[in-house]
Amino acid sequence: MSISSPHTLAPDRHANGRHRHDPPHTSALQVGIDRARRCLLEQQHGDGHWVGELQGDTILESEYILLMGFLGREREPRLAKAARYVLTQQQPGGGWSNYPGGPADLSVSVKAYFQQFHEVLPGASGTISLQ
Repeated sequence: MSISSPHTLAPDRHANGRHRHDPPHTSALQVGIDRARRCLLEQQHGDGHWVGELQGDTILESEYILLMGFLGREREPRLAKAARYVLTQQQPGGGWSNYPGGPADLSVSVKAYFQQFHEVLPGASGTISLQ
């Protein structure tokens, strides 16, 4: 039989005319989704909650400092504590990232850098370099 022959079998049938029963194909995407799902379910507690460390950028602290500065309350002790924390997260190049280990991000860096110009931390100075 040639490929152009009218007797060519349909790809989903065996020579005996029955439907094939091939094992289902699982894509790499589905495998990844299934692995991630299993991992999350293994970490879930019996009552349905999860516990884990929340990591992120310094945006919340920076926006709090920004708000308090606009309200004229930049001398409150809590702000100096938040500002010191933000400074501990500054990258060697002078910027701040969206997530631990990430590249410097302009938006995050501008908000974090604000505290140094708004006298939240007297004497704080630095440079910002986004590469």
